[in-house]
Amino acid sequence: MNFYTPQQIERARQHVAQDENAKKIANSIYESAAPWLDRDDEIIHNLMPDAHVPRTWTVNYTTGCPVHGSGPEGYGGYAQGGWKHDPFKDKWRVTCGIGGEIYPSNDFEAFYQSGMQDRSLLTGPHADDGWGWQGSDSPYRHWFIAYCCEHIWGAVMGGLGALSRAYFLSGNAAYAHKALVILNRIAEVYPDMDYSKQSMYALEFSPGYDGKMHNLISETSTVRRLCEALDAVRDALPQDPTFGPNAEAVRAKLERGIIGASLEGVYSGHVRGNYGMHQEALLCAALASGDQKEIDRAVDWVLDNTGEATKLKEMLTHFDGYVFRDKSAHAEGINFAMDNLIFREGIGWESSPSYNNGWVVHLTNIAQMLERVDVRLWDRPKFRRMYRWAEEMTATDGFTPAIG
Repeated sequence: MNFYTPQQIERARQHVAQDENAKKIANSIYESAAPWLDRDDEIIHNLMPDAHVPRTWTVNYTTGCPVHGSGPEGYGGYAQGGWKHDPFKDKWRVTCGIGGEIYPSNDFEAFYQSGMQDRSLLTGPHADDGWGWQGSDSPYRHWFIAYCCEHIWGAVMGGLGALSRAYFLSGNAAYAHKALVILNRIAEVYPDMDYSKQSMYALEFSPGYDGKMHNLISETSTVRRLCEALDAVRDALPQDPTFGPNAEAVRAKLERGIIGASLEGVYSGHVRGNYGMHQEALLCAALASGDQKEIDRAVDWVLDNTGEATKLKEMLTHFDGYVFRDKSAHAEGINFAMDNLIFREGIGWESSPSYNNGWVVHLTNIAQMLERVDVRLWDRPKFRRMYRWAEEMTATDGFTPAIG
């Protein structure tokens, strides 16, 4: 492992064995990982679709269900929620939370197995080829399959996190094996994931909105989770009954398809969050690589980068005509950001206390990682000042002003 030393791993396992609170946390992780141990490797592998199957976080942002519309919560309510989907019971179908009807009307798995080419399989009144079903009276599509797909990846990422942590805390190779099955498939599809061309959000909501598995902001978390999981289970490869005989080739595949794609994702702008999020993701990927050249490059980018944050400085949302003007400052190096982006009170330029709290969280994680390369952000007065503003702006010891 590149994130933790053998001594730290042993200390964590001892803590779980001796401390009741730590044991409760570990048992919760083992409980989450348990269902994946019972699933056949082929089932896990086949659960994860190719990169070209679109993804979305909502079936329809504006009009909701084809039958019930926006539902009892009105505009923007049911349209964003209420749908039911279980990737292990009915992989490619979603159920309306009000009427219980099931969408789409076609067998998408059969269509998928045809390479998404045989359109004779798109049968019934609400057929979805992956790019949504569109009613004659609506300018917006209903993205049944894309919603299922994003839910599938959400379930997979949750399982991967539980399995990798379970192995880290227990040393049980069964957890590592199932995590490696997941990682092996992700390494095949992750490099080709492009949210700007494979999502509802980029097609209907905000043209060209970037990302990979998920949207570009959420992708910062995806990168961290993938790289941390890979780093946690990589040492189990040589002894694994499936991957062990070709351990070095599999290792290279995982590092290229996950760590390499993650690094490229940040540098190319496919992975971008609020300040600190993509810098943290980049350092995480670089440290997971164990490659000193990649680590040096990432540290230089995090500290001294200048220039644009994304290819699109302005992103229009079709839904309401809102134009989001992206700030090139999001990718500015910390050495410049301390003066240019953070006010003297230690508050970042995003105004909202909630958003600026994210700066503190992510920059703290960055500072901890930079300590490994002898860079101490803690010694900078402006950096330390960030930890005081939240307490200072708390009103009557009970609430934060609703601003920003």
